[in-house]
Amino acid sequence: MTYQASDELIDQIWQDLHRLIPRRRVAQVARQVAAGFADAKVAAYVPLFVRRDTCKWLLHEATAAATDQEGVNG
Repeated sequence: MTYQASDELIDQIWQDLHRLIPRRRVAQVARQVAAGFADAKVAAYVPLFVRRDTCKWLLHEATAAATDQEGVNG
């Protein structure tokens, strides 16, 4: 089974992140995360896992970037 992150799912994730991260980056990460579920036996939950994991990845990335910026400015 191959799951592709749909535009609708990408938009939901982008909304979850309050549009603070560029939609293009959201789409890129969502597709990478979705590829990790290529061997999933039950497809019904894959969008939920992609949404959750993509949000976690991007929030971690944003937090790391903010921390790096504080170090530069602090």
